[in-house]
Amino acid sequence: SKIWLNGRDLDRLAASSSATARALASPARAWLALWTRLFGVDGFNPFDTLAVAYAISSNGFDCARLPARIDTLPDDVTEPGVQGVQVDRKPYLLASQDLAGSVARVTYCSTAPANFKQDLLDRLMR
Repeated sequence: SKIWLNGRDLDRLAASSSATARALASPARAWLALWTRLFGVDGFNPFDTLAVAYAISSNGFDCARLPARIDTLPDDVTEPGVQGVQVDRKPYLLASQDLAGSVARVTYCSTAPANFKQDLLDRLMR
């Protein structure tokens, strides 16, 4: 939630010489419009790109190995337009030192490198 792409970023993708960047610009604009309509913000978080970036190079990420488990809890999405369906409960991955009795451990990253956003845009525009 600390990395945001906005309309100016999408303009750069759309004007790029990269076919990949241009192809991503249109669906990303639809995603931006959804976030603007539902949450009143001028941007969106490129969630899965953080996991890919960490897999490519973990340098600069602030991470910890934490105990983890999956619990089924009440749905925290208050806007049905986000998921397209509304459910009462859904599974969540919980990661915390408070789960010390859990067998599973995960790498939980709370902060991406300072250059993450620029690096993402540069890679897309190559």
